[in-house]
Amino acid sequence: MTWYIQAATSAKDVVILLDASGSMKGLSMEIARETVKKIIETLSDDDYFNIIKFADVPSYVEPCLNGTMVQATPANKQVFTRALEKLSTENMARHDLAIEEAFDLIRIMNESGRGSQCNRAIMVITDGAPPSHYNELFAKYNSPGREVRIFTYLIGRESSSIDQMKSVACSNRGYFSQIGSVADIHEHIQDYVHVMSRPTVISRARHTVWTNIYSDTAGLGSVLTVAHPAYDTRNSTHRKGILLGVIGTDIPVSQLESVIKQHKLGVNAYAFMTTNNGYVVLHPNLRLKETRVYSAVSRVDLSAVEFSSDVHKLRNKMINRETGSMKMEVNIQSDDMKRLHIRSNDYFFTDITGTPFSLGIALPNEYGEAWVDGRRPLAEVDLSALRMEEGDLVLAPWDYCQLEPDGDLSYIEQLIKYLSDVQGPFATDYDKKCNDELIQNLLLMLKLHMMLLAAG
Repeated sequence: MTWYIQAATSAKDVVILLDASGSMKGLSMEIARETVKKIIETLSDDDYFNIIKFADVPSYVEPCLNGTMVQATPANKQVFTRALEKLSTENMARHDLAIEEAFDLIRIMNESGRGSQCNRAIMVITDGAPPSHYNELFAKYNSPGREVRIFTYLIGRESSSIDQMKSVACSNRGYFSQIGSVADIHEHIQDYVHVMSRPTVISRARHTVWTNIYSDTAGLGSVLTVAHPAYDTRNSTHRKGILLGVIGTDIPVSQLESVIKQHKLGVNAYAFMTTNNGYVVLHPNLRLKETRVYSAVSRVDLSAVEFSSDVHKLRNKMINRETGSMKMEVNIQSDDMKRLHIRSNDYFFTDITGTPFSLGIALPNEYGEAWVDGRRPLAEVDLSALRMEEGDLVLAPWDYCQLEPDGDLSYIEQLIKYLSDVQGPFATDYDKKCNDELIQNLLLMLKLHMMLLAAG
């Protein structure tokens, strides 16, 4: 699960070296290709990666992305998955040239400030170990701190290369796995997770992660998961960095929405949230397909729900966790997307401490001052204004009162009945269930509406 891996490891830069020499043809290449795909699946949006194939010379699997690493978004991972299907095998394997290219790529990304700027790893997938003198390369590029972890995957059941492959991995703070068949891939592919988690475990870092929203299979609707790693804190095992597991809990997006008091914002105003990657957590224009068959992760970018030529400015500010405001003209659709008009909004945004989220509020800037008369006791208010034909009365979707569902009464009828009941001895119960400010404003608006109707 992505949330498990995100919580167990920090963000990382990963270079995958795939042996595409002549000895890797047939079943060996099939196993290697599926191994690479499984590694890619474990990467999250906070990770960066690239794949280099090598035979007599190294070359990038996706030529358009030479000399760089890309964010592990679904779109980028799909590009590499398709490119893997086109690989051919030829010539002899030159592990040394591939290793040099991988270290150069990591160095360039580190010096340029791009990538995750956190953990770094090289994963070597081959059917034969590099000669022992290649250890000189690791001493040259990965000393003194062995900051880049080397993970080696031996494809096939060949046993003569096991010791050398283990030596390469262990001397570079990595891990060795032998994958003899496609069925072995799932068992071994996530072994690297516990190795990558060791620095976090040893330092006792408070590493809490929040996922993107997804459709929950248990019927909770759209949810996100917050997770935290669990460490072995015994002094006797402290330096081993033992990860016991990951604790996670699901939070329905509806709970986040309930905290936002829409009536406080006003008509046509709204609140929204984004992740540190610019994906929308909640927004009135966000539409997710909910299903109980599978969990569909939602990665809807802010630019897909805020229709403006300047949305990239707002997006960048929220990704950078800035606090501030800006004006922006947006295209507003109505009447089931049959009508479109332009509105100027004031946007206010800030980061939410302790989470990767930023909160934004959009307010139409043509608002003037709104005046409402003083509140009166509910018993003095005439509820007859509510007793209109239901087809003539439309209530804003706000929580006027927390009422239990009643299949025999519409919401308006139930609201009338409840307000009528609590005018007497049940007034204290009213305070628990109803938002007095909303109720008073509703009754005031209805009274004004009735006065306008009476005036013709």
